[in-house]
Amino acid sequence: MDWSGIQHVAVIMPTWIGDICMATPALRMLRHRMPGGGTITAIVRPGKATIIDGLETVDHMLELEPSGLLGPWRCGRALAKSGADAVLILPGSFRSGVVARVSGIRHRIGYARDGRGWLLTHPVKQPDRSTPTPQIQWYAGLVDDGGGPPPPPGGGGGPRGRPMPYDSAAPASPLARPGHTGAELRPQRAAVTVR
Repeated sequence: MDWSGIQHVAVIMPTWIGDICMATPALRMLRHRMPGGGTITAIVRPGKATIIDGLETVDHMLELEPSGLLGPWRCGRALAKSGADAVLILPGSFRSGVVARVSGIRHRIGYARDGRGWLLTHPVKQPDRSTPTPQIQWYAGLVDDGGGPPPPPGGGGGPRGRPMPYDSAAPASPLARPGHTGAELRPQRAAVTVR
């Protein structure tokens, strides 16, 4: 897909938390491929927006629930109002393809699988599943236009502009510092609240 003519992409994100996290390199790659950065709207299930909240590669988020008989139709109509030029479909489900088709968005990009190829304007042949493909590469394969791997994250790819742990700009681990006390390893707040 040539992303140079696209100004606004709606990205239908995966459902599972781990898959959402593994899709973030594809978002970074998409941001790099779009002219002037463009606009990226992440489409997430209700309650999942906090996972990528503050990620610099996402400009807007839209929470949609496509479950039920009329769910894809309702979500497709809501997606149509986003003003996107293209929709990138990361999940491999038929239902997510229907949501994109109902939206009427001009460019619909996703893997042609599970009989949904006719719903897409830019069907991508899925990688051969006889050899394992890391999920990160699976998602990046939808964005890649032959321009190579995603740009290095190097600071600013993480939430609220913080460097990711694998960034060269990330501070060294407290354990690597001489004379550490371990106090810096104690969490300041709970990451997950169980009720």
